[in-house]
Amino acid sequence: MANTDPIRAAVWAAIIEVTENLRTDMIELMVNSKPYGRIYRRGDVEHQASAPGQPPAPDTGNLLSKINTDYDETTLTGRVLIEAGYGAHLEYGTVNMEPRPFVRPTINYSADTIDERVRVSIAEAIKANQP
Repeated sequence: MANTDPIRAAVWAAIIEVTENLRTDMIELMVNSKPYGRIYRRGDVEHQASAPGQPPAPDTGNLLSKINTDYDETTLTGRVLIEAGYGAHLEYGTVNMEPRPFVRPTINYSADTIDERVRVSIAEAIKANQP
């Protein structure tokens, strides 16, 4: 979609930036957290699982590879999609497993940065387009 409104274009760029940053931050939270759960073996591979309350400890890489982004320029929205079917079970837990949250902590940590990035983009676009 060709965009001639500079303020809308600035907001759109900020939406893309913060959405991609959220995706990256979710992945980094899981990859960089030290798991404290049980250790188990699957064939020749040893894995230490996450403990309740910790972000999921990556094992096969499936969850990490299924965190994607989606955009709608018409509504100026960006979404981080958790496309692994068990993502919600990890985030919220089940009757048999305590939660291993990774979405909510990332959003909570990033909320102020997201708001600020969009505000700055709008202010810069207004300033740049003053007569």
